[in-house]
Amino acid sequence: MNRFIRPLGERPYKRIFILATEGEKTEPQYFEGIFGNNELVLKVTCLETKRGLSAPRHVLDRLVVYIKKAELRKSDQAWLVVDRDHWKASRISELFQWCNEENARIPEIVHNMALSVPCFELWLLWHFEEAEVIRTSDELKEALKRHLPEYDKKLSTSDLRKLASQIVRAKKFAVKARGDSPLFSPEKWGSNVDILVTELQAAK
Repeated sequence: MNRFIRPLGERPYKRIFILATEGEKTEPQYFEGIFGNNELVLKVTCLETKRGLSAPRHVLDRLVVYIKKAELRKSDQAWLVVDRDHWKASRISELFQWCNEENARIPEIVHNMALSVPCFELWLLWHFEEAEVIRTSDELKEALKRHLPEYDKKLSTSDLRKLASQIVRAKKFAVKARGDSPLFSPEKWGSNVDILVTELQAAK
């Protein structure tokens, strides 16, 4: 008998985060690149836009279809990651309503939305500067190139390293713009992506 054999403990459950993203490249690269590298305890799956189907309803449909097939458990989370951009506020409100209904129906699984107004580039820019006077999508994308010169809706490994090192700053600017409430209006400039990021950090 080998006296040095140790009993094997149970493997901890791997928490699952399902992110349905409006973006085809940037958001999946950000979340999977920064938070998807520890699959022993956390699995991040992004359902990115394909064939131009980026309207809020299409993003929601992708998430609903995936959830029906997935075996989500208590502590797993399902998120919609969308931009306000040119979409009507009523389109965004439909997603908020779905999250509230699902949370009431299945309270053990988090359903939430990470919304950026006007776009996800605001959250990226907050990693480097406060951007209080930069309001439009085009202005935000140009400002971001000051810090990520090669940025063009894609994030390189070098870009991800820079962003990962400045997450604390981005979260500070997000909270300052939004206030203390986690609730966020599609009419208000800002982003609540920091709430999703905090959940991912806690899961790791």
